[in-house]
Amino acid sequence: MDHLLATTGTDLSNGGGISKLIRFREYFKEYRIVVFGGLHCEDIMFDGQVESEKRINLLYDVKHHFHMINSVTGALSRSYVCKGCNKGCESGVTHKC
Repeated sequence: MDHLLATTGTDLSNGGGISKLIRFREYFKEYRIVVFGGLHCEDIMFDGQVESEKRINLLYDVKHHFHMINSVTGALSRSYVCKGCNKGCESGVTHKC
């Protein structure tokens, strides 16, 4: 972690936020970083909008901590979540972005 912080020039001694994520996004250019502010599809606080299958999905909690989301469908209690627009529905067949 120290190498990542030094490489990106990021100081987390006073915590982090969206501005720190923008620095990480510049370092992880091949990843799409999506931050959810809650457990609903419409609760997206930040979306790096990088066209990539590689994603980093995070949950930003009320204590201002980031948590990794291993399964977006599990976290949002949806059977399908579109990788393009992050909207959830019952089936990918019926979804339109």
